[in-house]
Amino acid sequence: ALSCRHRAIAGLFGALAEPTLPVPVARNVSLHTWPAYRDAVRALTSADWEPTLTAVGARGARITLARATRDRLSSAEPTATLAASVGATVVTHPIADHRVPLIDPTWCYQLIDGTRPRPEPAG
Repeated sequence: ALSCRHRAIAGLFGALAEPTLPVPVARNVSLHTWPAYRDAVRALTSADWEPTLTAVGARGARITLARATRDRLSSAEPTATLAASVGATVVTHPIADHRVPLIDPTWCYQLIDGTRPRPEPAG
């Protein structure tokens, strides 16, 4: 309740409490508004993920980029380019849009736990 009454301040504390998130995303978490959601998604989709994914891959982790065929926020070409540059795989949900975790949570879970077959890394 305190967070909802003081959303701007809560957003500042949110950014301090979760330094792994981009600051605009962390600050908008407490707002609970459509513009906050929209701007947070834009910040995530426009961020330069290559340095982060390169660092993760350098530690030996397999990287899978998941996207959905009907997702208007994600297009295949930039995803494929990023995947090729960091040695990641791209898996595309055949019918979902940006709400793939809500539409097909089993598909997402299988990607995370490794039970869904993955294609070979790009590049």
